[in-house]
Amino acid sequence: MLKNQKGYFIAALYLFGISQLAFAVESKEKNGCHGVDNDAVKGAAAYGCHNLATSSGSSAIGCKNTAAGMYSTAVGKDNQVNDMFTSAFGYKNEIKKEYGTSNSLRCSTAVGHHNRVQRDHSSAFGSHNLIKGQNSSALGAANYVSGNNSGAWGANLAKENGVSCEDKYKKSKYIIEGNDSYAIGNRNSIASGSDNNFILGNDVSIGKNITKSVVLGDGSTAEESNVVSVGSSSQQRKIVHVADGTAEHDAVNKKQLNAVEEKVIGNTVKISKNTQEIEETKARVTKNEEEIQDNKKEVVKVERNLEITKQELKNEISHVGSLSAALSALHPMTYDESSPNQMMVGLGHYRNKQAVALGVTHYFNSNMMMTAGFALGEETRVKTMANLGFTWKIGKGENQTKVEAPSQMNLLREEVRRLNEESQTREKEKEELKTRVQQLEEQVRMLLMQR
Repeated sequence: MLKNQKGYFIAALYLFGISQLAFAVESKEKNGCHGVDNDAVKGAAAYGCHNLATSSGSSAIGCKNTAAGMYSTAVGKDNQVNDMFTSAFGYKNEIKKEYGTSNSLRCSTAVGHHNRVQRDHSSAFGSHNLIKGQNSSALGAANYVSGNNSGAWGANLAKENGVSCEDKYKKSKYIIEGNDSYAIGNRNSIASGSDNNFILGNDVSIGKNITKSVVLGDGSTAEESNVVSVGSSSQQRKIVHVADGTAEHDAVNKKQLNAVEEKVIGNTVKISKNTQEIEETKARVTKNEEEIQDNKKEVVKVERNLEITKQELKNEISHVGSLSAALSALHPMTYDESSPNQMMVGLGHYRNKQAVALGVTHYFNSNMMMTAGFALGEETRVKTMANLGFTWKIGKGENQTKVEAPSQMNLLREEVRRLNEESQTREKEKEELKTRVQQLEEQVRMLLMQR
């Protein structure tokens, strides 16, 4: 960028400022002014001539630079920075708010000459670039970016009909107004409201209300959203060296189209041959349809019989369930030598059916038992179920603890009851004797007192 005398002069001022900065550090001055007619507040530095550093941590190096924000830097000539953490390097660069706004300018940068940055976190590199968008950037000459999170890289005419780009900013048609959009090339524009677009080429213009499109090549156009354009209606381009598409939404190449065409031609011959076969098949289908209609009638008849059988089977299962439940409720009591026979009654229910069961148990002895049961279910036609069983104790039982017969247990219980009653009677007599002794003692005591 330093191809003329002005560029060399700026570089010289920059180097001069750096050397003076080093001198000030060595001298440990809190706020340094070195040169001609410089002004710096405490904690700021100004080196060269006619520089102004008005905020803590700011630096102005060169000639006629203004650093008005905390920790801001202006290096070169006629640069102006007006907010925190901003930097301008070169000639007549400005980082300041647009008139009538209160936008932040923090963390913005301008490098080159005649660049203007009017929003925070934005950068301009080159000459005559204007940045009005937040988090945006421009690289080259005479780029105009007003959209947020957008950028332009390229060069528009520095002069057109003798009018400088600085004077024609407001009349310029090369403006990046869309948000989250980028243009690489010369004389490109993206209209306001057209967001998330990308341009690579020259003389490309994306109009209003077009989003998420990509335009490649000089003079290409995009008339709708969500497209990739490599040309225009008057200038088409070929996309060459395209690999075979494999996924559902991949592009196909001519090789794949030719293969499809060959298959179509081959299929046409096969279709003609198959047409005759189809006609023959139609005749067979018609005949089969008639047979199918006949079979449908048979199927309906079978389905009807099957439904009847199904209902009967469900009914039978319900009966079996209720009868089984009733028989399962018959449980004999333990063996009693004095009562070898037992009667049992059980009720059963399953789904919507009920049944009652009667049972009998006979103990032949303590080692053999017979049980019999009979269940009856309610229905138009009575449903019944019966069982008969025998039970034997198997084994010598030498290692088993002998269990007394129920009759002996009853005798023992009666003896225990008698002994308890006898104990209670004796306890009562004891209490009566105790009372009588107390009475006699009281009488003796009274007699002794009378003496």
